[in-house]
Amino acid sequence: MKKKIPLLFFLFILLLPVFLNSDKQKIVDCLAATVDREIITLLDIKIYREFILIAQKNFKSEEILEKIIEMKLVAREARKEISLNQDEILQAFDNLFKLMGEERVMEKMKAYGLSLNDLEIYLREKLLYEKMLALRTSLQIGVTLKEIENYYFEKYVADQKARKEEVRPLVEVIGEIESKIRQDKIREQVIIWIKGLKDRALININKSCLKILEGEEKWPE
Repeated sequence: MKKKIPLLFFLFILLLPVFLNSDKQKIVDCLAATVDREIITLLDIKIYREFILIAQKNFKSEEILEKIIEMKLVAREARKEISLNQDEILQAFDNLFKLMGEERVMEKMKAYGLSLNDLEIYLREKLLYEKMLALRTSLQIGVTLKEIENYYFEKYVADQKARKEEVRPLVEVIGEIESKIRQDKIREQVIIWIKGLKDRALININKSCLKILEGEEKWPE
């Protein structure tokens, strides 16, 4: 649920376009959103898009921001029961270097004015997010025989006939169907849990700031 945050706080942090010097180039920054009292800037979105949400790099700015908000809320919950060790942090850096190339990572860090300690903050949040989701998806969810039978006759049989493939007896596919139902139920529970986190948070999105991102011709090279 998107609610308004206290006016004085919003006015204090809403510093419309600020120009940050980074060597020879200037990067436009502004307040993109707040999640309770936590700030997400336009620069944050670019950093997430470049180093964290690489697979979603071509997504729209609103979609990237929604994912960042989700990650922050989940990571916040994770900090209550999950800790990270230094080996996990080093492995996260190593994975990033292998994925992007160490030279490319260092070039991008310089472009955004990031130190290794700065980047570590973003990687920590990503790790907490992933570990928390892994924890939530490892929960034991019961599946009844009635659910399996319903899935078999209403979904499995219909799909097999539509594909003109063999319809195997229920006894042969009961394990596969049970696993599929369990995965679907876990996925649905995680979605509901994340929605609950968002509904309880005070989220404010500055669409005028996002328009700056949409208007940029390219990311810093």
